[in-house]
Amino acid sequence: MPDRRQRGESGAVAVLVGVTMSVVLLVVAAFAVDLGKQRVGRRDMQSLADLVALDLSRLVDGRTTSAIEADAAWTTTRLHAVEQNDDFTVGDDLEVTAVLGTLDESGVFTATGAADVPTAVEVTASVDVSRAFVPGSGGAVRSAVATMVFADDSSWV
Repeated sequence: MPDRRQRGESGAVAVLVGVTMSVVLLVVAAFAVDLGKQRVGRRDMQSLADLVALDLSRLVDGRTTSAIEADAAWTTTRLHAVEQNDDFTVGDDLEVTAVLGTLDESGVFTATGAADVPTAVEVTASVDVSRAFVPGSGGAVRSAVATMVFADDSSWV
């Protein structure tokens, strides 16, 4: 019976290891791309939530929640801030919501009622990030709270 060298099978193990390693590296690269897209989506949503919250906090001026929300500037400002920045975000089905409320000393946001006077706004931005290699998509949701700063005499700054 001839040995392996005579049958021409030398190097077969190297080919098998090469093919196996290629498949493993491809799978790892696919997960890295998907995780990277998800991370970018989260970062984009945080930036967008921060920007919109800062823009909307300028409208928090001592009026009641219902008066601020009834003002056309409330919706216009939110839509304009999103429109200016959504071209720079990853993902589909972008949704941005804003809620008026108060922020206590420990940093807890509480939504205010229609007759209450808010001092802060909480913005939540969410997007659906599609995956490149794994079927489906994943959501990226981030929120930000912005508040008005009072001067020592309790007037708006």
